[in-house]
Amino acid sequence: AGAGVKRLTPFESKAWSEVALKSAQPIFRWDGKGNATIRVLDVNKQAVWSGSSAKSFMEYPAGAPRLEPGMPYVVEVAGIGAPFYARFSVDPDLEIADTVANRTVPLTRGP
Repeated sequence: AGAGVKRLTPFESKAWSEVALKSAQPIFRWDGKGNATIRVLDVNKQAVWSGSSAKSFMEYPAGAPRLEPGMPYVVEVAGIGAPFYARFSVDPDLEIADTVANRTVPLTRGP
């Protein structure tokens, strides 16, 4: 039998859907075209990092601030119509291969 975990989070629990990653260098992917602004926010909704991309994806840069294991983050993509969002965390102890597919955080359109 597995163990249940209840995460205490400042984000609205009804909308909580989190991607857990082994790697601290996620790849953010969304369905939009044009110049997008990407922001990663911490639990206090403070910007950890921001960047821009004309593609529909962006890899978290190696030189960006370190993402803390176990901490929930939100990534937002704006500037290409309705904003896109995803929640994710880093767990280096996950027993999965560190592949591009396992580093990808899919974003969905926000409200």
